[in-house]
Amino acid sequence: MSVFRSFTWEDVEARGKKPWTGQRTFAEEIDTESMAGTAAAYARASAEARNVDDLARRATEASEDAGSLNGSSLVRNGRYQETHRALQRGGDDIDAVVTHIIRGMNRALDAEQNNQKHIGWMNRQLAAHQAEAQAKWNGWNAALNHANLHVGRAEDPNVTISYDGRQVTVSRQGLPQWLADEIRESYLRRAVSDAGWADKQIRDEINYYRHHMTAAAGELAELGYNLGEGPFRLFMTPQMARYAATRLKEELRAGTPDPQRVAFYTKGLRSIAESIYGEGVEGDPQRDLTPAERAYLQEFYSNLDAASVGRLGVLGSPDRDQFTGAKQNIANGINMLYNPEINGLTPQLGAHSNVPGWLQDLAYLKDEDLLRAREDPSRFLDAMRNYNGFGELMSNATIASGDAFSESLARNAVQFEKQFPAQMAHISPSGQFENLGGSGLLQAASLNTGVAADLLNEKGFREDLLSLGWDDSRGAAAMVHSGTIIPEGTDPTSAEARKYVTAGYEVLRYAANHNDVILGRDHSAFGGPQGADLGPLQASIGRTGIHYMDMISQSGQTGLWPDTGWTINDTKYHWGFEFSSEERNGLFRLMHDAGGSVRDNFYRDVTMWQAETARDAFRNGPDPSTFKNIGTIAGTVAYTQTIAPDSSTPWTSVAKVVELGGAALTLVPHPAAISTGLAIDKGAGIWNDTVGASAEERAKAEEVRNEWSLRRWRDLPGETAIIDAAVLANYENTGDQRSQRPHLNGGKFTLGYIDGLNENMRKGQLGHFLGSYTEGFDDAAGPASNEDDEATREGGPRE
Repeated sequence: MSVFRSFTWEDVEARGKKPWTGQRTFAEEIDTESMAGTAAAYARASAEARNVDDLARRATEASEDAGSLNGSSLVRNGRYQETHRALQRGGDDIDAVVTHIIRGMNRALDAEQNNQKHIGWMNRQLAAHQAEAQAKWNGWNAALNHANLHVGRAEDPNVTISYDGRQVTVSRQGLPQWLADEIRESYLRRAVSDAGWADKQIRDEINYYRHHMTAAAGELAELGYNLGEGPFRLFMTPQMARYAATRLKEELRAGTPDPQRVAFYTKGLRSIAESIYGEGVEGDPQRDLTPAERAYLQEFYSNLDAASVGRLGVLGSPDRDQFTGAKQNIANGINMLYNPEINGLTPQLGAHSNVPGWLQDLAYLKDEDLLRAREDPSRFLDAMRNYNGFGELMSNATIASGDAFSESLARNAVQFEKQFPAQMAHISPSGQFENLGGSGLLQAASLNTGVAADLLNEKGFREDLLSLGWDDSRGAAAMVHSGTIIPEGTDPTSAEARKYVTAGYEVLRYAANHNDVILGRDHSAFGGPQGADLGPLQASIGRTGIHYMDMISQSGQTGLWPDTGWTINDTKYHWGFEFSSEERNGLFRLMHDAGGSVRDNFYRDVTMWQAETARDAFRNGPDPSTFKNIGTIAGTVAYTQTIAPDSSTPWTSVAKVVELGGAALTLVPHPAAISTGLAIDKGAGIWNDTVGASAEERAKAEEVRNEWSLRRWRDLPGETAIIDAAVLANYENTGDQRSQRPHLNGGKFTLGYIDGLNENMRKGQLGHFLGSYTEGFDDAAGPASNEDDEATREGGPRE
């Protein structure tokens, strides 16, 4: 016998659209029943809070009380009221914060009330469709009963019946099951159609609410309010995160994404970062992630994909990137989520993974297309675009991730760079592609200085990082800088500090002994002629050398110090190392051969180190060993420039130091008094006589410098500058030494004349220190400092 089954709202939602579920889930999210107490809590807190930071804490404390203020209800006509007297007592910012929160509550109530109306309509439609379906089934049964009494012979098994303008032949025993199913399906479809309309209305209401809540969240964050704290947390729910990520993904799929809309959907991420790290989103965290914030981050990143993130990474132009803020927000959000030190997650892969698939593909190289260029070049290039974009995005991070995630980023970036040339061998020349993504991942990883130091102390990683042919070496440079300099705030006598010094020693030692690799001349280490941009790495090695120049300036054997507590150049060091003259020469030769701005900036910084060291020595009580070390570095520069195959070192590489107006000018009271000139240029060094001189005088000085070689000037410019350093430091024993220093004021500068100048200077009260300087200079410069040009000893410059 046939059975007619009616249908329910569950049957309707099983066909796809889910208005009842959507309304109920939203109602549970906003929890309107608790809002009266929450509104009252904020109104009370606004009157008591000292500032915006204090507001959430006081509101939390007050939220346990009833939803009234001084016995007066905060709800009128279904909407929460802004009690201005209480709000204004807390100040303008607090007033604005509470106003946004009250408005957020009202928007939530409006959305819920409208959704209830849509569900009410849907319930009426469902009941009507159910009733009509039952009525039709009852009508057919009535028609069958009538036919059994009045149509044909009773012994006939079948009978033809008519109902609702339709005839069917059925058994006299009962209606067929197919007819029951047909009726049910017909009216169920009508209910499903109505549910589609209701579902759209509810989703539109919720999206409208979420759009305005996202905007309010951004404004609250700018006011300094922590969205993850306090009793009202509708700004920071997983549903809000899902909405923001989904809309962001849709915007990034557009033909031309709008920068303002892209930034808009990352405001929640920004507000979390600012509340933990401060307005600049950098430095050490001020507190941990709340559970609500962590849940927001998890839901946000679970709803992104590789293509969207990859595209965002490459949007914008270098000179005017309107997407920088959004990139930074997403990169920082990832780093916060995977930092267990601030209550984030320790990344886990496998069956219990807490890392979204797209992030595994890009950060952990789980995308097999990145390693299958031979099988499918087109998919490889698509994967590379995502990888490069992700790396560019991560390069905008300003805060560190946890140790595990940072280490994974760095290791996987190096591992992929090792494999990249082999993959590119399968790509036609027209499809050549650079690996830029690895650099961005290294830049993000380098923000964790401890991980950077640990990795640089690992021989395999260190040598891979320094020897690979990076198409963009900014990431490798960032790792070197981060991992070799003791971070501010770290106890310099601690074991933690030691690993940075050790890493600096190992990096500088490798660079000094592998010039061809660092300069990109030896491609054997990375399997191909990649490495179009090794300048940043070379410059970073140079800056590390400058940082440890006190230790490099010693004359010793290569190695870490066997014990602690050494004093070099009047500075105490707990951890340190020595370089042999061979490795010191190797490091300086590397910097010289790097050429361009790398070389120029290195020589400028060497000059600055020498000038500062000499000045500080006279201020603190000079030690002859300090001047010997200064001479050692000056002699190393002289030796390097003498053996270099190029004919001259550009004077501007060091002369610029007197024009910078920055660090150099802070050494002395007036620009006209500047004297640097300790790093010996092939054209004789820097002379303060040209500072403030006329154009004609400067041109004459330049001509003299360019004509005279190191063999003529030797250590005279450095000695002259040491005298100036003593004067500038107000050293009490300078005496009349200042009047004995030479000037570029014309005359015939023969070697004999220069020898006479040297002799006169060493007779002065600073002669002891000048002698130490010369000793260090001669030892480091070797034959270059003592060669006599017999053909020109008594003559002028060669014609």
